[in-house]
Amino acid sequence: KGYYEKAETCYNQSLNSPRTKTKCIKTVTLHQLAMAYEDMNKLNKAEQTYKKALNTFEEIRFTYGKAKTLHHIGLIHELKGDYKEAEKYYLKSLDLKEDLTKENREYLKEIAEENPELKELLKDVIKDFEVRNEDKLGRAITLGQLGILKIKTKNYRKAKKYLTEAKELFEEI
Repeated sequence: KGYYEKAETCYNQSLNSPRTKTKCIKTVTLHQLAMAYEDMNKLNKAEQTYKKALNTFEEIRFTYGKAKTLHHIGLIHELKGDYKEAEKYYLKSLDLKEDLTKENREYLKEIAEENPELKELLKDVIKDFEVRNEDKLGRAITLGQLGILKIKTKNYRKAKKYLTEAKELFEEI
């Protein structure tokens, strides 16, 4: 509703609340706080806050949150006019959105190989992660943003490629 200062206050209170116990909840709250900063055009604060969230998303291996945060950091760089850096973050986000399970599957396989006792316990979990879990909507949005970015840099051929891929995914959804 546009109450960004109120949202900022609430998110900061939440971060310091004893009720916000888990890293996951704190990290999602950080991500939301960064979005409020982004909406208030406090781009440096937004970027710093997104990067804090990104570090914790990496730590807790929450690929979906990591992919969304990378997209937003790309958007911050685009808003600042740093298109090369924006593209780097968009592409990282896109890669994760292509297979949200890949990162965790590889991590679990690594743990299983290091610890034979866990190997049997993790066998079924690893098997579950073998199914590719694509974030089609997230990919379409990031592809669209990459298309817009390429228009800004006058690379119309790549813009057309990204926008066509985005359109096809939107139609699939």
